[in-house]
Amino acid sequence: MNYHHRDSADRDEKIVRNYCRKNGISFHKSDFKEENYKGNFQDNARKARYEFFNRLCNKFQLDEVLIGHNLDDFIETYLMQKQKNIGVSYYGIKERNEIYNVKVYRPLLNTEKNQLEKYCLKNNIIYGVDESNLSDQYTRNRIRHSKVEKMSLEEKKDLYRQIIDLNKENERRIKEAEKYLKGTVFDVDYFCKTPDLQIFLHHHFPEKSSKTIQEMIRQLKESNNCVFEGKDLLLVKEYGKISKTLPVKEYEYIYDSPKEIEYKNYGVFRLSDKGNSFEGATLSKDDFPLTVRNYRPHDRIEMTYGKKGINRYFIDKKIPYYQRRMWPIVLNRCQNIILAPGIGCDVKHYSKKHNFFVIKLKNTGGHCNAD
Repeated sequence: MNYHHRDSADRDEKIVRNYCRKNGISFHKSDFKEENYKGNFQDNARKARYEFFNRLCNKFQLDEVLIGHNLDDFIETYLMQKQKNIGVSYYGIKERNEIYNVKVYRPLLNTEKNQLEKYCLKNNIIYGVDESNLSDQYTRNRIRHSKVEKMSLEEKKDLYRQIIDLNKENERRIKEAEKYLKGTVFDVDYFCKTPDLQIFLHHHFPEKSSKTIQEMIRQLKESNNCVFEGKDLLLVKEYGKISKTLPVKEYEYIYDSPKEIEYKNYGVFRLSDKGNSFEGATLSKDDFPLTVRNYRPHDRIEMTYGKKGINRYFIDKKIPYYQRRMWPIVLNRCQNIILAPGIGCDVKHYSKKHNFFVIKLKNTGGHCNAD
């Protein structure tokens, strides 16, 4: 991944390209285009890097990507976390994790940087030095030069073991919190008394700072409604309760013609040629291609008495947030909403003999009847 952000970037690309050619290794590269991203360069570069890895993993059906983080990187990350005084569920760098749907493995975390350089020199492996690492402009570099480079290998290994023990303790505390929060719906007071709630939230919302986590807890305690979606957890406060579920998965099914419709169970809903009037619509060939997707905010449907936001029905019937987001919505070729099962079809697709039905399955939550 060439970011073209320093003078030696093309040199490093050449080193890798030549090494691959010499050793018969397939070489792939991507050029970072900064104009495609907004905001922090480091965050954007990381996102672009893992998007690139993800494309390669899918193309070649690869299980994992190996990353070269070493013992010094591990300790630097830990010291940065301590200096910033941020609460985290894991200190240092994980040996294995998942980033932007890419499984990552770091086999060198227990190996000192100097050891890797010596190995390269001994085996005549050409490598490049990132000149930006020599500057004290960045926090990581200052920590590296003032602390990590002055530590002996034994001191590094000892600190590494301490950090691993600390992570094991945090893991134990997270498991205790998970045990306390068995189930999906909780009273607000009960939820906010969860043991080690901050560590639990840091585990599920790893990109958020301690300050942000504290603000999340405040909102969960004090606000009437709030929603927080993490890497593997959706927290919603509504109707005086806090619910804990998996994040919402977007879905979309497109049918180019009536013949392509499969009348079967799709997990969240079922397509059928039979059902009640609030689940059906009368389709014609002009409606295709037909789309069935989950509800989105601002979705509106035109009924006999005018156009109305679908969310209004959900609010009136007190449908929980997660169920709203998973609710199936049907659109015609013009992307007009023609059916919201349980609410009804739009005025143009109503008849006494509907020929298409979408049944929202009970395991995804309550039923909404039209007024």
